[in-house]
Amino acid sequence: MTNASQAPDAGAIFDLNGQQYRVTGWLAEVPASASKPAAWMAEILEGLSGTLDMAPRYRWCHREEATHVAGYGVAGCVVPVTSIKVTGTVDWSAEQLQEARAIAEQLAEQGELI
Repeated sequence: MTNASQAPDAGAIFDLNGQQYRVTGWLAEVPASASKPAAWMAEILEGLSGTLDMAPRYRWCHREEATHVAGYGVAGCVVPVTSIKVTGTVDWSAEQLQEARAIAEQLAEQGELI
């Protein structure tokens, strides 16, 4: 398992449920109170769905802040850093790995919620 303070770098490969995934970016869990919709919006959403699903929300962040990673493989995934066991790195050139890292850093700078 990876140390929580050391999220895998972009391009790292890890296994999850028998499938391989590539780290595409780093995520930090957003506290429920920070991602909770306004009371009027919550009321509308509850009326539409019957229950308000408050699944965890995440924001793109820098590697050193990450509690989770975004992975790409047979589908996308969000996995806690502490659950990751890196098994390798994608077979890309140093330039391609640097580009993947730059994209992950751009996402972190934007800090959008997902």
